Amino acid sequence: MPFEMTWAEALPWVIAAAATVYLPGLVILAAARLPVLATLAAAPVVGVAVISGSALLADSAGSTWSWVWVAGVALAAAAPLGLFRHRRIRRTGGSRPDHRARRAAAQYLAGIAIAAIVLAPAVLDVMVSPEAFAQTYDNVFHLNATHLIVSTGEASPFGLGLLGVASFYPVGWYNWAALLMELTGISVTVAFQACTLVTIFGVWPIGLAWLAETCIRPGTFGRLVAGPLALSSVSFPFSLLDWGTLYSNLLGFALMPAVVAAGWEALGRRRPPQLSLAEAIGLLMATAAGAAFAHPNAALGAAVFLMPAAILAAWRALVPNGLAPDQPAGGTRQRLVRDSRPWTWAVIAGAVGFPVIWLTAAGSISDSRREAFLSVPRVLGEILLGTSLGKPLVATLSIGLVLGLVQLARRRELRIVLVTFALLSITYLATATFESHLATSFFAAPFYNDPYRASALVAVATIPIAILGWDWLTTSVYSWLTSSSHEREEATRVATTAERPRQRREALAAGGLAAALALLILPTPGWADTTARLRDTFTMDDESDVLTPDEYTLIVRLPQTTPSDTVIAADPWQGASLAFAFADRAVTQYYMRLIANENVALINESLNTAAHDPAVCDAIRAEGAEYALELEPHPIKSVREPPDNPGLEGLGEAEGFELVDSEGRSALYRITACE
Repeated sequence: MPFEMTWAEALPWVIAAAATVYLPGLVILAAARLPVLATLAAAPVVGVAVISGSALLADSAGSTWSWVWVAGVALAAAAPLGLFRHRRIRRTGGSRPDHRARRAAAQYLAGIAIAAIVLAPAVLDVMVSPEAFAQTYDNVFHLNATHLIVSTGEASPFGLGLLGVASFYPVGWYNWAALLMELTGISVTVAFQACTLVTIFGVWPIGLAWLAETCIRPGTFGRLVAGPLALSSVSFPFSLLDWGTLYSNLLGFALMPAVVAAGWEALGRRRPPQLSLAEAIGLLMATAAGAAFAHPNAALGAAVFLMPAAILAAWRALVPNGLAPDQPAGGTRQRLVRDSRPWTWAVIAGAVGFPVIWLTAAGSISDSRREAFLSVPRVLGEILLGTSLGKPLVATLSIGLVLGLVQLARRRELRIVLVTFALLSITYLATATFESHLATSFFAAPFYNDPYRASALVAVATIPIAILGWDWLTTSVYSWLTSSSHEREEATRVATTAERPRQRREALAAGGLAAALALLILPTPGWADTTARLRDTFTMDDESDVLTPDEYTLIVRLPQTTPSDTVIAADPWQGASLAFAFADRAVTQYYMRLIANENVALINESLNTAAHDPAVCDAIRAEGAEYALELEPHPIKSVREPPDNPGLEGLGEAEGFELVDSEGRSALYRITACE
């Protein structure tokens, strides 16, 4: 296998990937001085907003995008926030540090670190190498799109015309990887692997930690097990590396928890709130923008998550009589959302207008609908046990989810989360079981009617509920094991002096539980199935879908075998269009679904007859093609039927093609037929 870099050698690039996406957001959020966990969870979402927003600004100014634009936008956004915060502190005298919030953040981070230590070796093993890449259909587009940004400096969401995108396209992932490549000089494959690891082990679990702390407020045990549970789902994040590969949705759904947590704060669901209303609204807008740049359906998914809480808030504001569900008898209805009339009307407008936005999105997004493939009872069982798509269970997640659902039903103030979970689950149910295309589209078209995306969406709600379940179970057992009536009475008298030792003992016990849960994930059938799928996806061998070792070796030699300004006739269905991403050579067709014009269509159909067909030579001259790649006759697997492209076959036997380089059954030819 032609990969030489080790994971140890790639560690600096993983750190650089984290710095690239976190630092722009941290610069802004540090100026705002938000709580630690909120800052860490929101930083990558705001970072993506800054990175892609700066690309949009650069395009509007007619400028080439680079790290300078990113730094400029981050500093420009941080300056007024820092000034406002400074004046506020001088006026109010500031506020004392919230030690409980810092302790909670430390506990979440400790649990995530434990999970990473236990699970990262297995993940690195199945991702094969820092230079490996997903051998999947969509990855041809991802790799070429990122190289296009690096090579042209055109990083706008409207700048992927070369790949056949005529309108807005979510570029968050590509911009992040391209910025990393610009700053470090690493290859596109190493950049993708580094960004993937940061997303899986940083962005996703930290965002979930803030979501859990905002929505369900677990104790020490729940905070420490959040890390292992975040990485235990067969539905996300690993499923989107295997299916697609859907890098844009991988990043978007990983960013989604931070958007939901900010919205939860803005809607007044967290009591007492950690953020002021202005901070919550500002953070909601910034994180929603970042998620939308990663993928619009991630922002839409966050809106679906928040919709039950928003409808409840709007109901309380619009209906003058009656008792709110979580208020005691004799209480009065909360009329305003966080005591703000303008914000209340904004929430009402959002709750009323959301169906219009949903239906508009449903009508404008292309369909990847499959036939119904699971029964309703099977899908309902999967939803309740935290799995999907017929995959085996991860028992640790299933136990926590079942217990968490029971606790949601018992605790009145948390029942809104149960409603949210049910709402998100309908999306997956529709994609997996509905026979009616119209009915499926009504519930899931913004997610391409795709069960993989829909099940990943459900995972965003599943993990916090499982955290709640494990928190209830372990806290109850721990209390029963460590306390008696006499101890409880004694604790009441000496609470102050006993608090710190008790907290330390509880944290150690919770840390041990987190390590145990992480270790218990490894032998489960669900984890074995997940890792086996990933290994197949990232393994390069003679049966690989996109490129075999021979094909890859031939392509990466192109800088030595072809001029830098040449155009190569390439069949993307054989992976040949990756000559652009891997060797910086222009090709006639950059992506499987894009045939640029009639010239390219003619080349694909009849290139091997160029010596006897003047029309083919005219097409070759029009495209500027001087070389042709003929790779092994093995098309990339896809839900779409690949074309034959017979003109790009048999070039070695055809007249007018000079062999330049070869590797195994793959060869590079210079086109001499039209000279």
